[in-house]
Order: sequence, then structure tokens, then C-alpha cells
Amino acid sequence: MVLNPGNPSLPNIIFCNLPNAGSSALDPIFKEMLAQCGYIFTPFGPEASNRLVAFINKQAPFYHWTHDPIETFDDFNVLENPHYRFIYLHRDLRDVAVSVAKDLILRNMRPAGTEQAIIAELLQKYLPSIANNAEKWIAFSACQPNQCICLRYDDVKSDIKCCLKRVFSFLDISICDADLHASIAQHSFEIMTGRTRGVDGPIVRNCYFIRKGISGDWKNYFNDKLRKQFKASLGQYLIDYGWAVDNTW
Repeated sequence: MVLNPGNPSLPNIIFCNLPNAGSSALDPIFKEMLAQCGYIFTPFGPEASNRLVAFINKQAPFYHWTHDPIETFDDFNVLENPHYRFIYLHRDLRDVAVSVAKDLILRNMRPAGTEQAIIAELLQKYLPSIANNAEKWIAFSACQPNQCICLRYDDVKSDIKCCLKRVFSFLDISICDADLHASIAQHSFEIMTGRTRGVDGPIVRNCYFIRKGISGDWKNYFNDKLRKQFKASLGQYLIDYGWAVDNTW
């Protein structure tokens, strides 16, 4: 969707998170608020960030949501470009693993009721690589705080308005507090799903994957064997990034 050209001095914005990692909490609000500033939006989803090259020299600022590793944007030579800002949303990989498993089942790519087997498979073939991607985004935000801001999913859940105000301050974009409040309400989990957070119900699968809207649901799927496997593969990662105090979880 192309909107009226905005102020070309505003930064181009890249919002990044891992697949199935909570983008529905922020992406629709970003788009609604940025539309008021004249941003254009890439007409493709997060899996097609290689097509972003067509937008790099646009006069109007653009917004793009991506799951790509940081190397994609290094290849585009925009990581240190002062006209770009990056937002990274970080989430507990155990909950990400459960959501990926549920998504595969929903799309009939795996049999129903096989979450534990799928997570064990993900540990072998998928989760270490996306953990590495997450580490690079977090390191980038630490080394280049003027270029990239890192948000934790748990913080977004506990106080989304505070997190969004941090983001727009980081972007140097002034927003109307009343409009922000209205957008948060309009795109809440309850409105998007028709139920309260944490309550089981139909998964919403459109451009987003919306399941329970909570953290810690992994506890309902991890048996002792899976916990042991996860600790052996990614236990230190969880500790390093504050998702676990030690390996006794």
C-alpha cells in the first residue's frame, strides 16, 4: 500500500523478529501510526526481504517487517546508514518453538498432537540458527544504539504503550498520545482474537500467527526429555539473554 509521500528526512524503518515471535503485537500499530507520517509500506511480507532493494532509493520513507538475518541488510549497505532505524523484537525461544510447532500443525505440515516431536526436530535443524540470528541483532543494538532498538516480548505485554513510546522516541517521530492509545486498543489481542490472553481458542492465521498472547506456555509442552535436549543445545543462550537464571528450569 502506497501512501502520500512523507518527509524524506524521516528514517526508513526495518522491524525484525523471529518467525512466530509476537509481531502481531506491534506491526499493525507501527503501520497505523506511521501512515499518519506519510510512510510507504513494502507490498510483500517478511519472507521476501530480498525484494527490498527496490525501495532503498525511494524518496519517501518506507517501513518493512522482516524475519531476515542481519546479513541481509549488511548486503544492502544500510546497517550504518543514518537514514535507517532497526527495531528488533526478542522472545523466549521455548515459546517460539511451541508456536512454530503449532503453526506447522495448523498448516497440515505435521500431524496433530506432535508438538514435542516437532520441537525436538527444530532443535536439530532450526532453532540454533535462528538463535544465532537473534544474538546478532541484539549485539547490533548494543553496539549501535542510535541505529537499532531491542524490545523484549515480555515488556511489550506488560506495558505496550511504554514500549511504543520508547520506539517512537528512538525514531525521532512525534505521535499523538490519543491516537497511540486508540491504536493499541484497536489492535489488542482481545480484539484480534475475540478472547482473553492465555485462554485456549482458535489460532488466528493471516499475515500473523496469533495463538495465546502469553509467555511461558512452553511449560505445557516440554517434558523432561525435551527440557534436557533444549538445555544441551540452547541452555546457555537462555541464560545469556535473561530467559532463564540457570539450567534448573
